[in-house]
Amino acid sequence: MIDRAAGSLPINIPAFVPLNMIAAPGGTTHFKIVSAGAEIDFENEVFISANSETAVLPWDANLTAVIDLVNAVTPNSAHPLFLRNGSFNALSLVAISGV
Repeated sequence: MIDRAAGSLPINIPAFVPLNMIAAPGGTTHFKIVSAGAEIDFENEVFISANSETAVLPWDANLTAVIDLVNAVTPNSAHPLFLRNGSFNALSLVAISGV
């Protein structure tokens, strides 16, 4: 959940089995998860962004640990905040906090 007061845009992913949950191309052996957050001032056409990522993890049948990633922007921002999470070539907008 986005914490606007703290400027914290977290991603929390429960433990999962990569082989069961990630559709990967042939020859895949490893993966990582990358997330990004942005504070966008549409009127002045400026933005602040932050990203975070996991270490390179094995794409196998073992359960991962819980994944917690945090992206930091300006605390108490009056601008819209966006949080996205992607893996491989996929991208999902997972949360938006407007004002």
